[in-house]
Amino acid sequence: MSNYFNLIVNKNNQLIPNAEALTYLKSIKEKVILIGLISTTNDTQSNSDFIKLSLLSNIITAKEANKNSYAQSISLYLTDLEKENLNTKIFILDINLNNNKHLFSLSFLICSLFVFCLKESLNPEELKKFELINSLLGTIKLKGKNDSEKLSFFRESSPKLLFFIPDSKSYPDFYLEEELSKKENNEEINLIKENISKLFPKKELFSENDEKNKILIEKIIGKANPKEINEKFFDGNSLSFFIEKFCEMHNKKVNPDFDLLFGNLIYNDIQTSKEKAIKYFQDNLNKLENDNEEYLIPKIYEIKIKSIEIYNQTENFNYKVFNNDKYGEYKLSFITMKKDLENKFTELEDKKLIENLKKSEIMCNELLNKYYETINQKIIKMKYNKTNTEQYMKDYQEFLNAYEKKAKGNNKIKCLINFLEIHNPKYFKSLLFKENKKNKDNTIISKNDEDYEEIKDELNSKKREIEILKDKIERIKDEIKKMQLLENEIDFKQYKSI
Repeated sequence: MSNYFNLIVNKNNQLIPNAEALTYLKSIKEKVILIGLISTTNDTQSNSDFIKLSLLSNIITAKEANKNSYAQSISLYLTDLEKENLNTKIFILDINLNNNKHLFSLSFLICSLFVFCLKESLNPEELKKFELINSLLGTIKLKGKNDSEKLSFFRESSPKLLFFIPDSKSYPDFYLEEELSKKENNEEINLIKENISKLFPKKELFSENDEKNKILIEKIIGKANPKEINEKFFDGNSLSFFIEKFCEMHNKKVNPDFDLLFGNLIYNDIQTSKEKAIKYFQDNLNKLENDNEEYLIPKIYEIKIKSIEIYNQTENFNYKVFNNDKYGEYKLSFITMKKDLENKFTELEDKKLIENLKKSEIMCNELLNKYYETINQKIIKMKYNKTNTEQYMKDYQEFLNAYEKKAKGNNKIKCLINFLEIHNPKYFKSLLFKENKKNKDNTIISKNDEDYEEIKDELNSKKREIEILKDKIERIKDEIKKMQLLENEIDFKQYKSI
């Protein structure tokens, strides 16, 4: 797989996500950290490439950096960078804004860290490259929020901002705030400074200062944490969904509606977890071998419990969202979809039990025909007669033993009974009848008749066993239903407590 994707193409003011990149992101289960390297159309390549090569020196060459820069709006670079003690996946975004306002606001919402490369000190000419920040508040639709509330939302959602100067000069800690507060003759530059101060509560300036690449990487990674927006973290799947839907909204020539986008994002999380749970249940259900229902049902119930745990991870992942009064509707959706999930489990379980019975019946009949063939061939060749019934009974007992050992499923006894109704010792009874038909009173009771009655009694006993097993299965099903009702009641109580 390539080390980078052209994540978003800006073509005729249409933001087009790369399908292959989105598919890759969906496979990422960990929380995601995106480090955005901000470039503009009037940048020189050397500045953005410097830091890109510093971060990606093990996976990209200078030639590749030059080739990929500015070719597309956003490029996504895969890294092996790690955040200590955190289960995260770190990516580098090479962001060429091309003066696209929505591209900037999208980057703002998904990135954990912005790295803005400067040629030299933080002067007005350099700050002018950051002019898109002046339009940020007007690029996203936020329902029912006044200007103060909008500003609060963007401050809470903003990435940390690092101004990076690739030279050896050191700057005092107060340099950044001092430069941003300094008034210029240009009102546009003053507005840029004001918005940087307002919209990026976490910001810093640092230079290379002759540091090695490894130290530079450690510095930058140390300042980046998983992105949290509206009390929700991004994993790869939710990030992919967010990017795709944001671009769709932009392409309709309207400002993306964040509330609608965020709501759909949570629903997508729930739906994704539901699909994972169903897939786990289905896959493990298919692995179960044919067996008696009294053994099969407990195994299915164990798989069901694990599947529900997988679904519940959605709640764990979005626990802050679900327990916020503002987002109660998402909790309700979670509970409703869980009911649908359990209904699906019941449907698949019933289907499995029916299939199990059918397969078991086919298998049992195949075994019966296979093991009875020895007896059948001897009957055809007239190897049995009234003088060697003991041999028949010996063969018959071997046939029963072989079947008992190999046959499985609740149809096991039923199939045997049906089979013996056709292939039972009537063969010898009819043989004896012919032999003794001259006897007028027809009251001869032979050893063969006694054997037949004994087998008949045995079959009746097996039938009674079947009825006992059926009663046992019904009791197990009743217990499972009680457990499900108890779980539903617990879920409802938890929801009422929100």
